Amino acid sequence: MKEGPTEDEAAARAAYEQLKLAIAKAVKTAEEVVDPDQAFIAAKRLVEVLRAGTSTSGALHARAAARIRSTFQLSYAALGLRLGIGKARAEQLDKLAARASKQGSS
Repeated sequence: MKEGPTEDEAAARAAYEQLKLAIAKAVKTAEEVVDPDQAFIAAKRLVEVLRAGTSTSGALHARAAARIRSTFQLSYAALGLRLGIGKARAEQLDKLAARASKQGSS
């Protein structure tokens, strides 16, 4: 029986909370820019940072799925069941992780 979050889970939760606060602060700061041109620039910068974060976290998500598949020698169907996603999505994540790994090593 699990007694509470592991140290890794607690650290991750704390980091996610800090990220949410930082995003909220960045949005508020961008919204408070008075000059319309500067407001646009601030919003654009925020979009660029969040887009990069989304791309990075998406690759992490795919690598984590591929790691589970590899560790437990799962088929795409079994991986999908384990993750609560369809077989096609499990395969898509695995292939995305392979592409990202190939790009990272070249």
